[in-house]
Amino acid sequence: MKTVLIVEDEEKALQELVDELERHSEGFQFLTSADGREILDIVHSQEVDMLVIDPNMSTLDGFELLAHIQKHHREIPVIAMVDPDLPKAQDLVRQWGGLQHHVSKPVDFQELVRRILSILASRSRAYIHGFSLATFLQAVEMEQKSCALWVSSKGREGFLHLKEGVLVDADTDRLRGEKAAIEIFCWDDAEIKILDVYKKKQVIHTPLKSVLFNAFRLKDERSHETDAAQESYLEKAITLAEAHHFGEAQTLLTTLLKKAPRNPRAWLWYSRLFVNMDSMERSLSNAARLAPKDEEIIGEINKFHLAKKKNYTGQLRRCPFCWFPVPEKEPFCEFCRACVFINDSFFKAERDADMEIMNRGIERYTRVIRRESNATAHFYLALAHLNLGNWEQALGRLHKAVKLAPKNQFFTGQLDLLMTHMAAAEELPSRIPEPITIVPSSQAGESKLILVVEDSPITRKVIAITLAENGYRVVEAEDGLDALSKMSDQVPDLILLDIILPKMDGYQLLTFVRNSPEFKHIPVIMLTSKDRLRDKVRAKLAGSTKYLTKPFKPNELLQTIRKYTS
Repeated sequence: MKTVLIVEDEEKALQELVDELERHSEGFQFLTSADGREILDIVHSQEVDMLVIDPNMSTLDGFELLAHIQKHHREIPVIAMVDPDLPKAQDLVRQWGGLQHHVSKPVDFQELVRRILSILASRSRAYIHGFSLATFLQAVEMEQKSCALWVSSKGREGFLHLKEGVLVDADTDRLRGEKAAIEIFCWDDAEIKILDVYKKKQVIHTPLKSVLFNAFRLKDERSHETDAAQESYLEKAITLAEAHHFGEAQTLLTTLLKKAPRNPRAWLWYSRLFVNMDSMERSLSNAARLAPKDEEIIGEINKFHLAKKKNYTGQLRRCPFCWFPVPEKEPFCEFCRACVFINDSFFKAERDADMEIMNRGIERYTRVIRRESNATAHFYLALAHLNLGNWEQALGRLHKAVKLAPKNQFFTGQLDLLMTHMAAAEELPSRIPEPITIVPSSQAGESKLILVVEDSPITRKVIAITLAENGYRVVEAEDGLDALSKMSDQVPDLILLDIILPKMDGYQLLTFVRNSPEFKHIPVIMLTSKDRLRDKVRAKLAGSTKYLTKPFKPNELLQTIRKYTS
């Protein structure tokens, strides 16, 4: 029997309190007193498991008694019954008694019993080990045992009350009776303690097996709902990570892992958001422990060990294609051999990026730009194409990145490097052409219309983007006949004309322009890879305004155009 000492100086209130507590519970021995000396004799001479006291009494200074109990009998837990109308009552309780436990008056007797059970459970050593809650309850039923079980799981607590093996009541903070029992049976990794006290009044009339069956069914339904919710949460985090919204992705994964710490894919993706090697290792270790045979996790761990052997120093970043750690200023990924930003060394290096990883990168960033307007995704899509030698596609995507983020100096510098190289190169490999929509810059330029006549699609696109970035409208033609057709639709302010063209070469088209009353006033700048004096003289005699030799520099081209369109 647990001994509870009740201290209350109003006789009627004291008797009502004892009667109600005896009605709500069994397994308690209640002692009462309102005499300070008697109370001290009781706590000195016999074992008291709990003290329940009204500290605001007329015949006894309850606060002094609390101070004495705290000083000399710290092992006795105390519940104070506090009148909320008493000024600063709860502050006084804490000040004099150092108490953490109190209930408001008028007293809710069920709540008081629950608090008594909770405090006694926290001090109990009767832990149950090696049994599930359901298994233990079935044993109690067979033995017809009377007891209360304190059950705790992940910060929640509840009580199950059994009388002669029959489940008679249950309660949690939110629920009572059968609903409370079902909720408690659904808890995972529960900690269980046995108390010798229990509630006497039977509230639950459903057999234990039926309650357990209903709980297992509810738990299974919740499990499916939880799995689906977790998967949805994880997919959202992956979507954010793929789009380089790393902060938002990390926040989602942190929340998910608090709720579902045994999700290996969540730990895998969490590791990819770190640039600190120790943090990567901890996350990958968790993923490997939960799914040791998962091929993606094994591959990520192998990459981590390879990076660790490199003994990188300084700031790291993650490869945008394979997630391998890369030093901030290193233009190439050691794992997939991809260029992660453009510099002069890229154009001199032999391109041997992993084609499978690059194609997966193209698929990834294509998904991103279909979902949202994302300059970073366009930039890395450009790099993926560039690593595969798709110069036209790379140029178009990089130009799109600059249009979406015109104030991003990094993207602008990357575009300038690429265009300068492409304009200077006589031959560039090109795979499947991809159309590029040229939109004039809104920041500068005269909005003059330039007709670009060039049979090389790459050179034509380099020129077109250079002009569009500087405010010019552009019309493209791939040969002389195509140029005549475009000129009949709209008259250009200037013509950039390659000499060597199919169907009708540059000299023939220039002659037609100069002999036409409608077009003869248009400035024509000749472009050719030939640099012989004879070609320059012939161009001049044919009526060209200016002669530029390929490869040309974009800035030089712009200066010449501005000279003849201003």
